[in-house]
Amino acid sequence: MQLARMGISHALFERASPGGQALAANWIENFPGLPEGISGRELMRKFLDQAGSHGVRIELGDVVRVDKHLEGFLLSADGHRIAASSLVVAAGLTPRRLDIEGEQALAGRRFFAYVDPATVPHAGIEVVVIGDGDAAFDQALSYSKNARSVSIAMKHDSPRCTQALERRVRDAGITVLPSHIARRLEERGDRAVITFECGDRETTIEARLVVACAGKERKLDFLPYALQEPDARGVFMAGDCRIGRMGHVAIAAGEGIKAAIDAAEYLRTNGNHLQTGRS
Repeated sequence: MQLARMGISHALFERASPGGQALAANWIENFPGLPEGISGRELMRKFLDQAGSHGVRIELGDVVRVDKHLEGFLLSADGHRIAASSLVVAAGLTPRRLDIEGEQALAGRRFFAYVDPATVPHAGIEVVVIGDGDAAFDQALSYSKNARSVSIAMKHDSPRCTQALERRVRDAGITVLPSHIARRLEERGDRAVITFECGDRETTIEARLVVACAGKERKLDFLPYALQEPDARGVFMAGDCRIGRMGHVAIAAGEGIKAAIDAAEYLRTNGNHLQTGRS
C-alpha cells in the first residue's frame, strides 16, 4: 500500500493465502485502534480491502529464485522472469516441525504445523495441540469452537503464554498437560497416536488431529545469502524475517511501511525509473 500511495510501480507476490499466518490467529487484541479485538481472518480481510482500494494487485505465485542483474534483480516465479530495481522482502517465518518419528508419514493428514484452523476439518473430533506459547494456546481456542475436545501438550511444566490466553483456555475447558515431550507419532485406524515422555515414564494420547506449535524459523531459500545481509544493496527486509519471531501484526505492518519508504528513497537516490517488468 505504501508503494502504491507513493506512485511506485510494484509487483506483490504471495505464495499462499494473502494474510499469511495471521489468518490462523484466533483473536488479536493488541492492534491499535481496535479496542474490542478482532480475529486474524477478519483483520486480514480489512487489510486486503484497503490494499485493493489503493490499487494493489496481489499475484499468487511462488518466487523460487532471485538473481542480481545489472543494477537490479531478476525474480523467477511460476515460469516468469520479473525485473525489479529493488526488493522488499516480507516473507515471515516458517513453522517448525517436531522432527520426531512418524511425523512425515502423517503430515498433511493427521498432523499439521501451525495451520489455519479454517482450512482443516475438525468439527466433532479430538484435537491435540503441541506447544506451550501464545500460538499453541491461541490455536487451541480456535479449535475448541467446533472440536469435541482439545488438549494442549506442553513441553514445560508451566505455560509460556500470556496470562490472558491462559485464563481463556482454562475458561474454555481445554485440558492442559504439562511436561509432555512428544517423541513419536503413529497412525491407528482413523487416529493419530502420540507418544510422550513424561519424566521417567511414557504415555500415549489418541486424537484425530495433531497440531504442532513448536516455534518458527526464517527460511529464505529463494534469496542468495549475499542478499540476506543487512547491508545488501537494494534489498529491504520487513517483519519477522528481519527481526525474528515477534508475533505482532502491528509491528509487521510498521516494518512493511518503513521498508517501502526505504526502498523508495533508494530508488530516488539511485536514479532508477521506479518500474518493474516481466518476461
